[in-house]
Amino acid sequence: MRCKSGLAFVVALGLLALVMLAASPGLNAVRAQGPDAGPTPTAPGPNPDGMAPETILDYAQRTAEDASKAVESANTILGVIEGLGTLLTIILALIGVLGALIGIGGMRDFSQARRRYEDEMNKALESLKTFEARVEANAEEIRARGDRSIEALTLLQLGKQQMDARNLGAAMDALKQAWTKDPQNRAINYFMGELCIQIGDYDAAIRYLTDAGANSTDENMRLPAAQAALAYAYRKKGDQAQTRAEQQDYYYKAEGYFREALRYNPGLLDIDGESWSGALGGLYQKQGRIADAIAAYEQAIEATGRKSSYPFNNLAILHAQQRNMTRAREYFQRAVEAAARNLDDKPHDYWARFDMVTAQAFLGNADEVRKHLQLAFSTAPSADRLNVFLGGLNRLKDAAPSELLDRVIAAVQAEIERRKAELDRSG
Repeated sequence: MRCKSGLAFVVALGLLALVMLAASPGLNAVRAQGPDAGPTPTAPGPNPDGMAPETILDYAQRTAEDASKAVESANTILGVIEGLGTLLTIILALIGVLGALIGIGGMRDFSQARRRYEDEMNKALESLKTFEARVEANAEEIRARGDRSIEALTLLQLGKQQMDARNLGAAMDALKQAWTKDPQNRAINYFMGELCIQIGDYDAAIRYLTDAGANSTDENMRLPAAQAALAYAYRKKGDQAQTRAEQQDYYYKAEGYFREALRYNPGLLDIDGESWSGALGGLYQKQGRIADAIAAYEQAIEATGRKSSYPFNNLAILHAQQRNMTRAREYFQRAVEAAARNLDDKPHDYWARFDMVTAQAFLGNADEVRKHLQLAFSTAPSADRLNVFLGGLNRLKDAAPSELLDRVIAAVQAEIERRKAELDRSG
């Protein structure tokens, strides 16, 4: 009887241990992660198709929060493993005490059962120790990655704020520090690529945007905002090409990435809130594909809720090139209205300022041209942006020449040369 009672006690004790093991929340977390789970604070997560730049910042925030949770999980798992190891050790000790209480008569049967049970317990304890060693080896790395991800997110937000304020030097300093802490972070690579476009370093932009997943064939890695920015970088490389063959190659790549990004989200906006359909229209315009350009700019009007002056301005130039001056005047008037609204909200929006100058020059309003031109010079961040402005003015001059337009073009050219000379002096 004592043997049977002892065995029953052992079985009950084993079942109690199994129930406690199964009910442990920490062990459930271990099961969910698997024995080979590792730290993933910068994992891509769900495919963020159609993300606008502000949404990408939210995505980066969630990534940092995941990093914090990973640190907490590592600490929890280590605590649970330590507790389970202690529990198993106590159970094994109780089994030994029970054996002494049973007595000699039932010792043989009990010893066999005890050995089997001890073997299973020892295997479980050894598995826990092995897993604990692996978790401990990774725990410090998890904590370090989590800290770096949180620091990188703070720097990313600071860099984005400086970009919005058109302080590109400070933005570059902050984003470079963020990238150093988390070079695989797609959000950081995306904003680095956008910033490089703004300063005219298109080769660097292509590298960063590629790392952001712009040309990935993996559905979980594709980022349409990065694809569209990469398309623009290729378009600008095409503008700088030395041969027609090289230009056509860059333009071909640009069109492909534009169309792919807009296929996922026709209303996709760039970092300045402009429709990427408008940038595609600009590419078509350079290629002489007027009908395609008009369709793209019309799509841009819808994508921006008719609030942006950019598509109105470019449609006006296209109609002027087709000698439809009535339609050109209509679109330029709408461009003035849209630009005025934008500038009321964002006085440093130099793109809207460029559109205002172009439209007022066509409409013959010299005083308005003079006022907005000086403000455009004070807010435009680089000579590269002024060259874009100059390109539109020259296209308009070819279609609708005027003395006022000539003066504007001369002033813009002089400002570009002044900035280049200043850059040369600074080394």
